[in-house]
Amino acid sequence: MKNALSMRLLQFFAALCLLSVITAKADQFGDFTYTATATEVTITGYTGAGGVVTIPETINGLSVTSIGLNAFRNKTSLTSVTIPNSVATIGACVFWGCTGLTSLTIGSGVTSIGSEAFWGCTGLTSLTIGSGVTSIVSEAFSYCTGLISVTIGSGVTSIGARAFYNCTSLTSLTVDSANPNYSSMAGVLFNKNQTSLIQYPQGKTGSYTIPNSVTSIGSDAFSDCTGLTSVTIGSSVTSIGSRAFLNCPNLLSIYIKGNAPALGAAVFTPNTNSNVYYRSGTTGWTSTYGDLSTVALGLPTITAQPSSVIANPGENAAFSVIAKTTFPLTLSYQWQRNGLVIPSATAESLYLNSIQSANVGTYTVIISNDIGSVSSAVTLTLTQGALYTQAQYDSALQAGLNAGLAVGIATGRTQVTDSPNNYGLYSLSQVQALHVGTPLLAKDPVSGKFKLTVGVEKSTNLVNFSPMAIPVGAATINAQGKMEFQFTSPDNAAFFRLESR
Repeated sequence: MKNALSMRLLQFFAALCLLSVITAKADQFGDFTYTATATEVTITGYTGAGGVVTIPETINGLSVTSIGLNAFRNKTSLTSVTIPNSVATIGACVFWGCTGLTSLTIGSGVTSIGSEAFWGCTGLTSLTIGSGVTSIVSEAFSYCTGLISVTIGSGVTSIGARAFYNCTSLTSLTVDSANPNYSSMAGVLFNKNQTSLIQYPQGKTGSYTIPNSVTSIGSDAFSDCTGLTSVTIGSSVTSIGSRAFLNCPNLLSIYIKGNAPALGAAVFTPNTNSNVYYRSGTTGWTSTYGDLSTVALGLPTITAQPSSVIANPGENAAFSVIAKTTFPLTLSYQWQRNGLVIPSATAESLYLNSIQSANVGTYTVIISNDIGSVSSAVTLTLTQGALYTQAQYDSALQAGLNAGLAVGIATGRTQVTDSPNNYGLYSLSQVQALHVGTPLLAKDPVSGKFKLTVGVEKSTNLVNFSPMAIPVGAATINAQGKMEFQFTSPDNAAFFRLESR
């Protein structure tokens, strides 16, 4: 429907071009007809056989400064045209329907290109617009379906709506780096104030990001961009025109960084499979936007925290974290030690080889997406002479508990630490097999009572242990129901352990 309407409008404008043909008698110069004033010449027509054509720079001593309305209209036999530097203006419909035109050289003096000047020149594959051109009006190169690449010179400040409409093969749009608006023009087409997106190359595929300098997206800007898969819209956009993303069947992701822009009619029709993603905290959003479902984006979520590490000098150590984010956002990682960035540590895991005292400290991982960052801190400590301090022991115990919790969560067993036997982690026989001799806990078959048997062993070197006698009465039960042993250190023993045998 929309394409049919567009075609009728184009036919209407084409009719206007024909009605506007200059009826005054023109002079002839070779294959060209022209009109002249006292100072300059306008080319009004072409009567030659086609092929390679070079427009003259002067006629009868006067500069050729413009090419008039319809001058080469429907000259399908043209294959190559060179426009001299003397020409400043290319009028409307000049090369309309020149389907055989494959090579075009635009002189450096050209400053403006008129409406539909090259409409339907399907043979053109590449185009360079010189630095002298300051404006390209609407429909100038529309329906140039063979056009693959366009280079825009440094002087262009205004490109009209639909200037490259239905250029379905256009995949490369390059802006001269000397253009003062290069940073905002590269890859897109803007109007003269550089804040409104007018049109996007329809043959472009993949994803595209609209910069924050843009405040509005014009009607039909991305219409019929069948290869477009995702678009990110900068935070300054406040309005999106009618049919801006019409008939973009492969567009699945629309990420809008700012508040919900005002919408025209049929903006996303019929892209029913698309989702609109927005940042939590921005305003104007509901469960749908332009008949598409919306998804709120938030901070990353850490699903498995890193664990502190206690290791001997010379050993290797590793910290790892698992996090997730919401499509289409991606995650980035940065590890720090004692608040200082570790330049190469930008992955989920951090590996340390042959650790020494210089590696000891607090390690923090900062996980970021486009919304913001979350962090988690752990420590690396060294054992003291192959013995653990109480703090190290407590840390290791907590690390083990965290690991167990992580396993339980990963397998959906959130109560794994509450009832380990229910998950087959241990059986009663396996527990008893850990103790040689009398089990730590035994049940008397006659009385039915349980008996807890605990012994103490002493050592002077942490290698050889021997039983230590506890005198009768030295073991008591305190008010908290805990067993206490009172003794002096025998045989210069400094190390003690509890045993069940």
